[in-house]
Amino acid sequence: MDGELEAYLRERVPEVLAGRPQVRAIAALSDEVWRVETENGRKVVVKQQLFGFLTRGKSYDLLDVEREVLGLLHGAGCPVPEVLGIDGDAQCIFLEWVGDQTLDAAIQAGDGASMRRAIAGLCAIERVLAEHAEQLSLRVVPAAGRDELAAAWAEVGTRASAGLAQ
Repeated sequence: MDGELEAYLRERVPEVLAGRPQVRAIAALSDEVWRVETENGRKVVVKQQLFGFLTRGKSYDLLDVEREVLGLLHGAGCPVPEVLGIDGDAQCIFLEWVGDQTLDAAIQAGDGASMRRAIAGLCAIERVLAEHAEQLSLRVVPAAGRDELAAAWAEVGTRASAGLAQ
């Protein structure tokens, strides 16, 4: 991990947590996602939106959309992390750590109880998103709306048919 990134995480993570605990450890989960553990044992996920600058200030701003959607879901009791803060200048979002296992991993593991909880969680997420579909449609990137996607898939079908005919 580069020193500038580590210094940033060590400075910013305490700012989003009560009591401002110091950072004990930082682990990269991917190129743009880190798990940060504080001295009091609390864990935070920090995710950087590499393409966030391209959407900044627009209705489909990546950080704002993620904060809004996770806020709706978390507020409705869905199994998603709470947003602890965002840093628009660095295009980072700070999320509550909710465990080592994703919903998908719980379903794939095949454990009956975990699988039922994961499926119930996914159904709750789907239900809340459906309830807010009209509100959230305003946050969709213009080229990715229902009509645009339907047109794109129709074109794919046309091209596939032409390819098969040849």
